[in-house]
Amino acid sequence: MLQQMGYTPGAALGKHGQGVLEPVSVDLKRSRTGLGRDVAIKEEQILKARRAEFESVKQRQAEKELRADFQQRRKSSWQSRKIASDYAKASATLTDLEERLTSSSSPKAESLSTFDKAETETAEEKVEEEEEITLEMLQEIFEKLRTKFNYCFFCGVQYPSAETLVAECPGLDEEDH
Repeated sequence: MLQQMGYTPGAALGKHGQGVLEPVSVDLKRSRTGLGRDVAIKEEQILKARRAEFESVKQRQAEKELRADFQQRRKSSWQSRKIASDYAKASATLTDLEERLTSSSSPKAESLSTFDKAETETAEEKVEEEEEITLEMLQEIFEKLRTKFNYCFFCGVQYPSAETLVAECPGLDEEDH
């Protein structure tokens, strides 16, 4: 009947040969589920897989954020301790320089780099107990050391004049040194 209508064996059906080449296959169902149930189960499995992937990505992102937060807290804590330590040392230096200025007429002359380690540690403990040290407070002491005593905390040198300090000191910050 199809051959009478122009069909040639092995060719696709349709006016322009765009149809199906193979006949519709017969699938035997061995389970008692209804038609289309297998497709629904596959779709559920795909959705579960997508949901699991989404949860996995979400969990990795949360872990990444926690790790970054932890690193930021550690860095902040380290910076706070560094500021407090530098503040204690700068305060001890400032106190020593001021004492030298007031006792400059006396014959006792101490070198600037002969701080007792115990004195510095005691000063650091006092500073930590008393108040929260800020970077601005530390900068004020550094500025006072530079302007009043021509002293660079990072170089550890007291220069004879402000011009020498500006000429020989690499900069105002620790990064410049």
